[in-house]
Amino acid sequence: MNSSLKILIVLIIIIFFILQYFNYDKFKIPMSPKLVEKDRKKLKDGQKIMTGMLKEFDKLCRRHNIKYWCYGGTLLGIVRHEGWIPWDGDIDIGMMQKDYAKLKSKIGELPRDMEFSEPPNKDCSKIRTNKAKYIYTDWGKNWDTDKGLQIDIFVFKKEKNILKFRYDDSIRKYEVYPLREHYFEGIKVYIPFQYKECLIHDYGKNFMEYPSKEERYPHEGRFKLNKY
Repeated sequence: MNSSLKILIVLIIIIFFILQYFNYDKFKIPMSPKLVEKDRKKLKDGQKIMTGMLKEFDKLCRRHNIKYWCYGGTLLGIVRHEGWIPWDGDIDIGMMQKDYAKLKSKIGELPRDMEFSEPPNKDCSKIRTNKAKYIYTDWGKNWDTDKGLQIDIFVFKKEKNILKFRYDDSIRKYEVYPLREHYFEGIKVYIPFQYKECLIHDYGKNFMEYPSKEERYPHEGRFKLNKY
C-alpha cells in the first residue's frame, strides 16, 4: 500500500469520526419510561432556558470578579456529557461565603425574569426564572412544585484549610482553587481544580457510568413552559 493511499484512508477515518461527533444527539440516550415524548421536549426546552440563566449568571460574576464553580450534576454533565446530563432538572453552582456575599450585593443586575431567594439556615440558595416551572408529578411531589426552574447555589466555608458546607460540617477533601475553565453548552464556565476528586466525593469512583434507564429522569418533576 503506497503512502498516498494510507493518507487517504486516515483522512476518511478522521472525517467519519468528525461526522459521528456532530451527528451525536445525547437526547437520544434511552431515558426513563416516566418521560413521554412531550416531557422530553419540555425538558430539553427548559434546559435551554436554564443555559441562558447560567450565561447571565456567569456574566455577572465575571463583571465583578465573583468566583464560582460548577458543582453537582452540572459538573458531572460537563465531564460526562460536555454539557447537560440529558435528564437533569436544574443547575448546580458552588461558591465561597465571601463571594456569595458579593453576589448578593450585585444580584439586582440580573435580568428581571430571574429572581433570587435565600432560605434561612440552608446551604443552598436559588435563582429562579419565571419563564418555566416545575409541576407536580409522582416522583417530584416533595419538590418546589409550581416554582420556577432554578440555579442552586451551594455556599461553602473553609476551616483550617478544610472545605465544608456553610451550615454542615461534612468534609470535602479536594482543592477548588485555582479554578479551571471548561465549556458547558458553548458557555465558558468555571470548574474546581480537582474536579475529578469532587465528582468522586459526590458520585463515587464510577461517576462516568450512567445510572439505570429507570433512574434517568429529573427528580424535580416535569417542566411546564410559561406563556407571555
